[in-house]
Amino acid sequence: MPVFTTYSNNPNVQSAIEEIACAFKENNFKPKLILYFFSAEYSEKNLAKLIYEKMECDSIGCSTAATYYGTKFWQKSIVVMGFSDNMFANYFLKTISIRSKDVPFKSLTDEISAYFNQPFETFEPDKYFGLLLDDFHSRNQNYFINNLSKYSPVTFIGGSSSDQSSFAQHYVHHNGNTYANSVMLGVLKSNYEFKFIKMYSHIPKDTVLIPTDVDTDGRTILEINGKNPVKAFTDALDISREEYLSNIWKYPLGVKNANGSFSVFATNKAFENGTLLFFADIIQGNEYYLMKYSDIIRDSRRKIKHLQNDLAGKNILGLIQFNCLGRHFFLLEENKIDNYLQMFGFCPHIALLSNAEYYNDYNNYISSSIVFYK
Repeated sequence: MPVFTTYSNNPNVQSAIEEIACAFKENNFKPKLILYFFSAEYSEKNLAKLIYEKMECDSIGCSTAATYYGTKFWQKSIVVMGFSDNMFANYFLKTISIRSKDVPFKSLTDEISAYFNQPFETFEPDKYFGLLLDDFHSRNQNYFINNLSKYSPVTFIGGSSSDQSSFAQHYVHHNGNTYANSVMLGVLKSNYEFKFIKMYSHIPKDTVLIPTDVDTDGRTILEINGKNPVKAFTDALDISREEYLSNIWKYPLGVKNANGSFSVFATNKAFENGTLLFFADIIQGNEYYLMKYSDIIRDSRRKIKHLQNDLAGKNILGLIQFNCLGRHFFLLEENKIDNYLQMFGFCPHIALLSNAEYYNDYNNYISSSIVFYK
């Protein structure tokens, strides 16, 4: 058994980690690496130190607004996926500051190449994959993944830490330490087969909005179609300012990719002057479609069914999901969380509800997952 999952709902962090360690011991599972997601109410620095000391293995994780575990959903818990020493042929883990745009990517990829004794650009995408966790607050995630992707032949997935929309300072965890304004980079060579799943929740409307003035931070729109941003949205949607501001998360923008898919960008908040802060970078002068909510359940059911057909007769070991927090809010509003999670009952499953997601880029309203099988 190369993968083992467990959890604890104990509100006391020390007791919760004791329960998790006990579950591993009772199942005679000695992990070499664990990935964990935990409700943001726990004391992060204490949790990071305790879980690393107790589990005695490489440990990476971050906070989440809520946890998914198999077919269950909890507001306060810690969920863990452990990997045995034969799960991966090797893996590289490094926490990198992205406080500023000065990451030495050539040196970084040379370091990865030296670690695996193979040029990074020759990594086989069916053997290697990339994992990214960040604390959300640096605002340089697009810069990081866009530059890393220039060197990388492998798929990178992951997400940003989250909470119940308070947007407090959180951290990425790596071997007992906590890091702000950073990304935890993992490059892993798997001994087992894997597939990626990308699920959507929005489709484009006919309306095109063009950010005509974007602040130097890359995320604050100062003007759309020559108008105040809030005014541009309310005119396009034909709704009142009050209705728009009350449901701002429901009206994202999308840019059409070369393959016909859409990258979606959600609004974080509106300022009093009507300018808008987004969760990911917006490019001035680009055409963005106004997106509308589609059907998470329908798209997810289709993708999961396709996956199960592809893997018929295979032993599915585990699934790691990075699910947009906005998707979670839509499911809550429609009272469909249980319907959604029942689709994941076919395998061990943990999820991060993220403020934004990676799938070789960085944006919103997707679910990016990796499933391991043999």
